[in-house]
Amino acid sequence: MAQPKRHHHIAQGIQRRFTDAEGLLHAFDKRRPERGVFATTPLNLFVEKDLYTIRRKDGSRNTDLEHWYSELEGAVTPLLDHIIESCLAGQEPGLPADAKQLWDTFFYHQQKRAPDVFVRLGLEEQFYKDLPGRMEDYEREHGPLTDEDRLHMADPAVLSRMLIRSLERKIRNTLDGQGLAPSTRFPASARGLRTEICTVRWESSTP
Repeated sequence: MAQPKRHHHIAQGIQRRFTDAEGLLHAFDKRRPERGVFATTPLNLFVEKDLYTIRRKDGSRNTDLEHWYSELEGAVTPLLDHIIESCLAGQEPGLPADAKQLWDTFFYHQQKRAPDVFVRLGLEEQFYKDLPGRMEDYEREHGPLTDEDRLHMADPAVLSRMLIRSLERKIRNTLDGQGLAPSTRFPASARGLRTEICTVRWESSTP
């Protein structure tokens, strides 16, 4: 299985719903204001290298999370089509239970996977503040970190991925405490739903 390196935190399939006639999006990067507004494809927006990659000690890359997000995005695409078509027709989507669970799972993960969420919620600052204490806790439980381990953990890319995992746990724990967290796996019937959505449009729940 190919290991993707460019990970989109807003799926290209969603971005394509806002492109112009030439398939381009018009964007502005606050980090590079001198560039002004520019046109590019969804391939180049809302993307970071190895954002969801876990680097193993042997140097190999684990991209299971990115593959999972890609599978989830593919399963939800026809569901998005149905929701949009229903709205344009002035109708409620009228989603059955499995489709609603699929949508809830997609929406839940979409809200927490973007790097900007860390800054907006103040989690990035808190993460770096807590990091030394967490490293001490780790050493008490597992033994001293090696020089190689410390060098690895000083890598900004590694810290970024640790921050993502920390955010995922924090949000899940909060929602679990409120009884709101959806399943971390989308329904087993999602593939069947994908076919169903493509071939049979659900009737609106309104007359």
